[in-house]
Amino acid sequence: MKNSTFFLFLLSLLAFSACVDDGPDVDPEFTLLQHDDANQDAPELPTGTYEGGARFLASQMAALSGDKLIEVQYYLKDRPSSGSIRIYQGSEGDKPKTLVYNENVSIGEEEKSWNTHSLKTALVLDGSDLWINYRFTQATNQRTLGCDIGPAVENGDWLWDANDDQWLPLRQRSTISINWNVRGVVEPK
Repeated sequence: MKNSTFFLFLLSLLAFSACVDDGPDVDPEFTLLQHDDANQDAPELPTGTYEGGARFLASQMAALSGDKLIEVQYYLKDRPSSGSIRIYQGSEGDKPKTLVYNENVSIGEEEKSWNTHSLKTALVLDGSDLWINYRFTQATNQRTLGCDIGPAVENGDWLWDANDDQWLPLRQRSTISINWNVRGVVEPK
């Protein structure tokens, strides 16, 4: 009995490690902005429109002022009805201030995979808070935006919900404690 239990444990451990996806490679000269670890899954959300992502505080961004955000990486488990990359600079309390980039990325997205969006025009960072988000609409309950295994870190699990038009960390909306698989690639000046 002990041997079969140990064998099942080893099988589950192997299955777990096979599911982990660290994400696309990044040139070592570039900076990867992230609060997440490897993709593990995606939380199921009800039908609706959401925006999930990460906030990087001015205290983190000051050293990158003048550098350029050139790509956004995000993990999709199930493909939504529509999706777009939205980037904001600055904050007003606990919500983004100024939308500086909004691009539909629905065409060509791959599910159960990391996706990389190259910004049409690189965004010069100004040292203020930076929000990197993926907005999506889903017609059914599904698992859309990927996440790590958690626990949530500060500013790694922001979620806007069209139903209440509020920005809240996912862990305040539910018992789920994760970080979204949404990252930014920054090219030095």
